[in-house]
Amino acid sequence: MPFCVNCGTNNSEGNKFCGNCGTKMNTNQEESLAADSAPKPAPTPAAGQNSEVTLWEGKPSGVTDRLKEVAHVNSTNYKVTNQRIIVRTGLIGKKTEEIELILVKDISVQQSLSDRVLGVGSITILSNDKSTPVLVLDDVKDVQNVKDIIRNAVREEKATHNLSYREYM
Repeated sequence: MPFCVNCGTNNSEGNKFCGNCGTKMNTNQEESLAADSAPKPAPTPAAGQNSEVTLWEGKPSGVTDRLKEVAHVNSTNYKVTNQRIIVRTGLIGKKTEEIELILVKDISVQQSLSDRVLGVGSITILSNDKSTPVLVLDDVKDVQNVKDIIRNAVREEKATHNLSYREYM
């Protein structure tokens, strides 16, 4: 059985993501043993390229989410790319919410005492997106690291488009 390089959990053969923390699984066991345990963001594309690169993917990791994962009914997926944040939900009917990174205004993290014990938290993203001005990523494992990945991606995307946020006093 393959082990997750991020949290060390045993996972079933063929899993693409860890059932505990949502980290992408290496298909080659030797690669997973040699891989560094700290998640690393993917490199950004070379100048002039407009391709989208996945920086982080995960699933909610709270207690109820872990039970849903065991029953194979956890249907929420989070994905952060160098251009947008994508949240897919739904077991039968699917719903996809997307926010372009250049529209993000603010990012905050919330962790209750029980969240801190479980090593999860919620990320709230405020944006200028008309359909989704507030997007919440619930029960994210290693929440501070994921928040930093999003923050850095937002800064890079805004710099790419020569955008800056100015607060008027």
